[in-house]
Amino acid sequence: MLYREDGNGLKSSEGDNDASKPTCFFDESLLACDICLEIMHNAMNVSPCNHKFCAGCIYEWNSLNNKCPKCRWNAADITRDATLNSIIEQYLIAFPEKRRDKAQLIELDERELNHLEQWDRKRESDEGDYDYDMEDQFFESEDSDSFEVQDEQLESDEDDGLEYSSSDRWSENDMIGSFDEDDDENDADRQDEYISRRNLEKARMERLRREKEERDRLKELEAERSRKTSAKSKKEKSRERRCGTGGGN
Repeated sequence: MLYREDGNGLKSSEGDNDASKPTCFFDESLLACDICLEIMHNAMNVSPCNHKFCAGCIYEWNSLNNKCPKCRWNAADITRDATLNSIIEQYLIAFPEKRRDKAQLIELDERELNHLEQWDRKRESDEGDYDYDMEDQFFESEDSDSFEVQDEQLESDEDDGLEYSSSDRWSENDMIGSFDEDDDENDADRQDEYISRRNLEKARMERLRREKEERDRLKELEAERSRKTSAKSKKEKSRERRCGTGGGN
Protein backbone atom coordinates (compact mmCIF):
# COMPACT_ATOMS: atom_id res chain seq x y z
CA MET A 1 0.00 0.00 0.00
CA LEU A 2 1.32 3.45 -0.93
CA TYR A 3 1.31 6.39 1.46
CA ARG A 4 1.28 10.08 0.77
CA GLU A 5 2.22 12.82 3.22
CA ASP A 6 0.07 15.92 3.27
CA GLY A 7 1.13 19.47 4.13
CA ASN A 8 0.58 18.85 7.83
CA GLY A 9 2.96 15.90 7.92
CA LEU A 10 0.17 13.31 8.27
CA LYS A 11 0.32 10.17 6.15
CA SER A 12 -2.66 8.83 4.26
CA SER A 13 -2.95 5.75 2.07
CA GLU A 14 -4.17 5.87 -1.51
CA GLY A 15 -6.50 2.98 -0.76
CA ASP A 16 -8.05 4.62 2.29
CA ASN A 17 -11.02 6.81 1.39
CA ASP A 18 -11.89 7.74 4.99
CA ALA A 19 -10.17 11.12 5.37
CA SER A 20 -11.56 11.51 8.90
CA LYS A 21 -9.17 8.89 10.29
CA PRO A 22 -5.79 10.42 11.22
CA THR A 23 -2.61 8.42 10.74
CA CYS A 24 0.35 8.65 13.09
CA PHE A 25 3.40 10.09 11.31
CA PHE A 26 6.02 9.08 13.87
CA ASP A 27 7.04 6.02 15.83
CA GLU A 28 4.51 5.44 18.60
CA SER A 29 7.20 3.70 20.66
CA LEU A 30 8.70 7.15 21.34
CA LEU A 31 5.66 7.83 23.54
CA ALA A 32 5.77 4.47 25.34
CA CYS A 33 7.06 3.93 28.86
CA ASP A 34 9.88 1.38 28.94
CA ILE A 35 8.54 -0.08 32.20
CA CYS A 36 4.83 -0.66 31.50
CA LEU A 37 5.17 -0.46 27.67
CA GLU A 38 2.05 1.72 27.42
CA ILE A 39 1.64 5.33 26.28
CA MET A 40 3.14 7.36 29.11
CA HIS A 41 0.89 8.90 31.75
CA ASN A 42 2.50 12.04 33.23
CA ALA A 43 5.83 11.52 31.46
CA MET A 44 8.97 12.07 33.54
CA ASN A 45 12.54 12.63 32.36
CA VAL A 46 15.45 10.89 34.12
CA SER A 47 18.71 12.86 34.23
CA PRO A 48 21.38 12.70 32.95
CA CYS A 49 20.39 9.93 30.48
CA ASN A 50 17.08 11.62 29.44
CA HIS A 51 15.05 8.40 29.28
CA LYS A 52 11.30 8.82 29.78
CA PHE A 53 8.81 6.90 31.93
CA CYS A 54 5.38 7.23 33.53
CA ALA A 55 5.63 9.06 36.85
CA GLY A 56 3.98 6.19 38.72
CA CYS A 57 6.29 3.62 37.08
CA ILE A 58 9.61 5.42 37.56
CA TYR A 59 8.85 6.55 41.11
CA GLU A 60 7.97 3.00 42.16
CA TRP A 61 11.15 1.72 40.47
CA ASN A 62 13.26 4.49 42.00
CA SER A 63 12.08 3.58 45.50
CA LEU A 64 13.84 0.21 45.02
CA ASN A 65 16.67 1.09 42.64
CA ASN A 66 18.25 4.50 41.97
CA LYS A 67 19.49 3.54 38.49
CA CYS A 68 17.65 4.21 35.23
CA PRO A 69 15.76 0.99 34.36
CA LYS A 70 16.72 1.33 30.69
CA CYS A 71 20.45 2.19 30.68
CA ARG A 72 21.38 1.56 34.37
CA TRP A 73 22.98 4.97 34.83
CA ASN A 74 22.58 6.55 38.24
CA ALA A 75 19.46 8.74 38.23
CA ALA A 76 20.59 12.15 39.45
CA ASP A 77 17.18 13.75 39.03
CA ILE A 78 13.62 12.99 37.86
CA THR A 79 11.60 15.86 36.41
CA ARG A 80 8.29 16.26 34.61
CA ASP A 81 8.63 16.60 30.82
CA ALA A 82 6.04 19.26 29.98
CA THR A 83 6.77 19.23 26.23
CA LEU A 84 6.41 15.46 25.91
CA ASN A 85 3.22 15.48 27.99
CA SER A 86 1.74 18.06 25.63
CA ILE A 87 2.62 15.88 22.62
CA ILE A 88 1.12 12.81 24.30
CA GLU A 89 -2.11 14.65 25.10
CA GLN A 90 -2.49 15.75 21.47
CA TYR A 91 -1.75 12.20 20.34
CA LEU A 92 -4.43 10.76 22.64
CA ILE A 93 -6.94 13.31 21.38
CA ALA A 94 -6.26 12.08 17.83
CA PHE A 95 -6.22 8.41 18.88
CA PRO A 96 -8.55 8.08 21.91
CA GLU A 97 -8.51 4.28 21.65
CA LYS A 98 -4.87 4.43 22.81
CA ARG A 99 -5.85 5.99 26.13
CA ARG A 100 -5.67 3.62 29.09
CA ASP A 101 -8.76 2.85 31.11
CA LYS A 102 -9.60 4.91 34.16
CA ALA A 103 -8.63 2.22 36.68
CA GLN A 104 -5.09 2.00 35.29
CA LEU A 105 -4.66 5.79 35.35
CA ILE A 106 -5.91 5.94 38.94
CA GLU A 107 -3.42 3.25 39.95
CA LEU A 108 -0.55 5.24 38.38
CA ASP A 109 -1.70 8.46 40.06
CA GLU A 110 -1.86 6.75 43.45
CA ARG A 111 1.66 5.34 43.01
CA GLU A 112 2.88 8.84 42.20
CA LEU A 113 1.01 10.31 45.17
CA ASN A 114 2.54 7.75 47.54
CA HIS A 115 6.01 8.73 46.32
CA LEU A 116 5.36 12.48 46.60
CA GLU A 117 3.96 12.10 50.11
CA GLN A 118 6.93 9.98 51.22
CA TRP A 119 9.42 12.55 49.94
CA ASP A 120 7.41 15.40 51.43
CA ARG A 121 7.52 13.72 54.85
CA LYS A 122 11.25 13.12 54.42
CA ARG A 123 11.88 16.78 53.62
CA GLU A 124 9.84 17.87 56.63
CA SER A 125 11.75 15.51 58.92
CA ASP A 126 15.14 16.76 57.67
CA GLU A 127 16.71 19.73 59.37
CA GLY A 128 15.26 23.00 58.11
CA ASP A 129 12.43 21.27 56.23
CA TYR A 130 14.84 20.34 53.45
CA ASP A 131 15.86 23.94 52.88
CA TYR A 132 17.76 24.76 49.72
CA ASP A 133 21.40 23.89 50.44
CA MET A 134 24.08 25.88 48.64
CA GLU A 135 26.55 23.08 49.41
CA ASP A 136 24.34 20.43 47.76
CA GLN A 137 26.19 17.92 45.61
CA PHE A 138 24.49 19.26 42.48
CA PHE A 139 25.99 22.73 42.95
CA GLU A 140 29.60 23.86 42.68
CA SER A 141 31.39 24.79 45.88
CA GLU A 142 34.05 27.45 46.34
CA ASP A 143 36.69 24.72 46.00
CA SER A 144 35.88 24.36 42.32
CA ASP A 145 38.75 23.80 39.89
CA SER A 146 37.80 27.02 38.14
CA PHE A 147 39.23 29.01 41.02
CA GLU A 148 42.47 27.05 40.98
CA VAL A 149 42.88 27.65 37.26
CA GLN A 150 42.46 31.36 37.74
CA ASP A 151 45.02 31.42 40.57
CA GLU A 152 47.52 29.58 38.38
CA GLN A 153 46.87 32.02 35.55
CA LEU A 154 47.54 34.96 37.86
CA GLU A 155 50.85 33.46 38.97
CA SER A 156 51.80 32.85 35.34
CA ASP A 157 51.07 36.46 34.44
CA GLU A 158 53.24 37.69 37.31
CA ASP A 159 56.20 35.60 36.10
CA ASP A 160 56.08 36.56 32.44
CA GLY A 161 57.91 39.86 33.03
CA LEU A 162 55.18 42.01 31.48
CA GLU A 163 53.95 45.14 33.19
CA TYR A 164 50.28 46.09 33.30
CA SER A 165 48.66 49.33 34.34
CA SER A 166 45.63 49.25 36.58
CA SER A 167 43.47 49.98 33.54
CA ASP A 168 44.94 47.06 31.57
CA ARG A 169 44.57 44.36 34.17
CA TRP A 170 42.26 43.36 37.00
CA SER A 171 43.67 42.76 40.40
CA GLU A 172 43.42 39.27 41.88
CA ASN A 173 40.71 40.43 44.27
CA ASP A 174 38.71 41.96 41.42
CA MET A 175 38.90 38.75 39.40
CA ILE A 176 37.91 36.48 42.26
CA GLY A 177 35.21 38.94 43.22
CA SER A 178 33.74 38.68 39.72
CA PHE A 179 33.59 34.89 40.04
CA ASP A 180 31.87 35.26 43.39
CA GLU A 181 29.22 37.47 41.79
CA ASP A 182 28.68 34.99 38.94
CA ASP A 183 28.39 32.12 41.42
CA ASP A 184 25.88 34.10 43.48
CA GLU A 185 23.77 34.72 40.36
CA ASN A 186 23.96 31.06 39.31
CA ASP A 187 23.05 29.90 42.82
CA ALA A 188 20.12 32.32 42.88
CA ASP A 189 18.89 30.96 39.52
CA ARG A 190 19.20 27.39 40.77
CA GLN A 191 17.38 28.28 43.96
CA ASP A 192 14.55 29.89 41.98
CA GLU A 193 14.34 26.79 39.76
CA TYR A 194 14.32 24.51 42.81
CA ILE A 195 11.58 26.53 44.52
CA SER A 196 9.51 26.60 41.32
CA ARG A 197 9.80 22.84 40.92
CA ARG A 198 8.91 22.25 44.57
CA ASN A 199 5.82 24.46 44.24
CA LEU A 200 4.71 22.57 41.12
CA GLU A 201 5.35 19.28 42.89
CA LYS A 202 3.31 20.36 45.91
CA ALA A 203 0.47 21.60 43.69
CA ARG A 204 0.33 18.27 41.84
CA MET A 205 0.50 16.35 45.12
CA GLU A 206 -2.44 18.36 46.49
CA ARG A 207 -4.45 17.76 43.31
CA LEU A 208 -3.78 14.01 43.40
CA ARG A 209 -4.62 13.96 47.11
CA ARG A 210 -7.95 15.74 46.54
CA GLU A 211 -8.82 13.34 43.72
CA LYS A 212 -8.01 10.36 45.94
CA GLU A 213 -10.08 11.78 48.81
CA GLU A 214 -13.01 12.29 46.43
CA ARG A 215 -12.72 8.69 45.18
CA ASP A 216 -12.59 7.43 48.77
CA ARG A 217 -15.64 9.54 49.65
CA LEU A 218 -17.61 8.15 46.72
CA LYS A 219 -16.57 4.61 47.68
CA GLU A 220 -17.83 5.21 51.22
CA LEU A 221 -21.15 6.53 49.90
CA GLU A 222 -21.49 3.53 47.62
CA ALA A 223 -20.64 1.16 50.47
CA GLU A 224 -23.19 2.88 52.71
CA ARG A 225 -25.89 2.60 50.04
CA SER A 226 -24.99 -1.05 49.58
CA ARG A 227 -25.28 -1.70 53.34
CA LYS A 228 -28.66 0.03 53.49
CA THR A 229 -29.93 -1.89 50.46
CA SER A 230 -28.72 -5.16 51.97
CA ALA A 231 -30.34 -4.40 55.32
CA LYS A 232 -33.61 -3.46 53.63
CA SER A 233 -33.55 -6.65 51.58
CA LYS A 234 -32.99 -8.77 54.71
CA LYS A 235 -35.92 -7.08 56.48
CA GLU A 236 -38.22 -7.71 53.53
CA LYS A 237 -37.21 -11.37 53.34
CA SER A 238 -37.73 -11.75 57.10
CA ARG A 239 -41.17 -10.15 56.82
CA GLU A 240 -42.10 -12.45 53.95
CA ARG A 241 -41.07 -15.51 55.97
CA ARG A 242 -43.16 -14.37 58.94
CA CYS A 243 -46.16 -13.68 56.74
CA GLY A 244 -45.80 -17.06 55.06
CA THR A 245 -45.62 -18.86 58.42
CA GLY A 246 -48.71 -17.05 59.73
CA GLY A 247 -50.72 -17.88 56.62
CA GLY A 248 -49.88 -21.57 56.89
CA ASN A 249 -51.43 -21.84 60.37
